Amino acid sequence: MSFKSTKVIVLMLSLVLVLVGCSSKDEQRNLTKIPESQNLLVTGNRPLGKDQIGKKLGEVKKAVNPDVGADLADWDSTNLPVGTEIYQVLGEIDNAKGDYFAYKKDGKFYLFYEFFERK
Repeated sequence: MSFKSTKVIVLMLSLVLVLVGCSSKDEQRNLTKIPESQNLLVTGNRPLGKDQIGKKLGEVKKAVNPDVGADLADWDSTNLPVGTEIYQVLGEIDNAKGDYFAYKKDGKFYLFYEFFERK
């Protein structure tokens, strides 16, 4: 392998590492905690139909500054405003069973994703 090829590969791998690190930090700025989930939830932008929405579980009660780094209590969010409604999702998502949750924004429903901190 030539020096130029090696240099390009190292540059590309460095870029991937930077992007993965930034992605994790961005996710940490978009977290919500609810008692029904064992994991923190990341707000997503995947829309859901009304037929996929189950019962209302609660609302965000406290907006937390994501830069403070405090632990989130139930119904705290680092990016959703107080009063944002949170719902149970019915059925499967992408043919996978599990507990799924959604939030309501501007009259539409969006899927939460589980947050798994990368170490």
